[in-house]
Amino acid sequence: MSLFRSNKPFWFLPAAVALLSSFAFAADEFKIDPAHSSATFTVKHMLISNVSGRFSTVTGTIVYDEKDLGNSSVNAVIKAATINTDNARRDADLKGADFFETDKYPDVTFK
Repeated sequence: MSLFRSNKPFWFLPAAVALLSSFAFAADEFKIDPAHSSATFTVKHMLISNVSGRFSTVTGTIVYDEKDLGNSSVNAVIKAATINTDNARRDADLKGADFFETDKYPDVTFK
């Protein structure tokens, strides 16, 4: 007789679910998807207006521990040369020696 055609209750299902859930990992690790991620910012310009921008290349990992948030972490790497404020002259200045110096320091890292 097939299990699914039986009139007997599925007494084993709760036990199976409890057993399988005990094998769950303590923490989940997620990769930051560069195709669907960016880092954005807004800064005050001359106390009058705001300048917005973004870094288009962000990679890294996020570790989430539901049971102990103290074990959770973020490790993100942003390619500094991908800065874009929709102003090519300003972007070149930000990539230069007065700001990010992207030739010497290509990555901005957050841990």
